[in-house]
Amino acid sequence: MRYRVREPFMVIRDDPPNRFTFLTLKPGSMLRVKGDVLKSGLVDIECEGQILGAFMRDILARAELVERVTA
Repeated sequence: MRYRVREPFMVIRDDPPNRFTFLTLKPGSMLRVKGDVLKSGLVDIECEGQILGAFMRDILARAELVERVTA
């Protein structure tokens, strides 16, 4: 599923080894949900060619669905 960010929210980028970087997605950014929601509530997303972690609750509250991918 693809979403357009309406309100800024934080995401996490995994920067090996053993480092995480926090980023803020800005309004208008496009993202694609790439995986299932994990037990922690995080989901893998792709945004601007990067794989990031985001809370699905933030996506649902701060972004709008623009395309539903059916398999």
